[in-house]
Amino acid sequence: MRTKSFITLLLAFTFIFSFNILQAQEHDEHHEDGHDDEHGDTHSEHHVSKHHAALFLGATTTMSEHSTTLFTAGLDYEFRLPFAHNMFGIGLGAEYLYGEEVQEFIFGVPIFIHPFAGVKLNVAPLYAMAGHEHVDHDGHTEVEWSNHFGFRGGLAYDIHLGKFSISPTFNADFFDGNVSLVYGLGFGLGF
Repeated sequence: MRTKSFITLLLAFTFIFSFNILQAQEHDEHHEDGHDDEHGDTHSEHHVSKHHAALFLGATTTMSEHSTTLFTAGLDYEFRLPFAHNMFGIGLGAEYLYGEEVQEFIFGVPIFIHPFAGVKLNVAPLYAMAGHEHVDHDGHTEVEWSNHFGFRGGLAYDIHLGKFSISPTFNADFFDGNVSLVYGLGFGLGF
């Protein structure tokens, strides 16, 4: 129950914080449009970093008859490909899911598409190692591990604050005919 309360608070904070950042960014863009900076250049669009690394904090909810919500933390890296106006990127990602009797590691190789503004789409093949605790006949707790292959599709919105970014994120993972929803905030750095 504490996990669900924590996740609810985290999500509430995430959306309130994201809304305030969006308001501030919109205000800044409105005041910067058409004004020259100190070098005489017009502020027309955000500089695209070749590399981007991020920490993800959120939750994963499995959409099945035994629905569970697990705390989720992850890391991802993206390299923006040098063609088509840096619209495409490729990366690496890893997530750790934790619950009372379940833990899971998920690894992926996402392909990113940046169609406009801060919108970021991703698709990725996934590999997961899932551990489920159970008590054996002697009363000892054991973790039984299983491996799974799956697929992810997702959407994020990057809010840039200089080289830093905050990204409300939503992904859908598909494993063995089951769907899991992954949602939260990414905290990134472009370099």
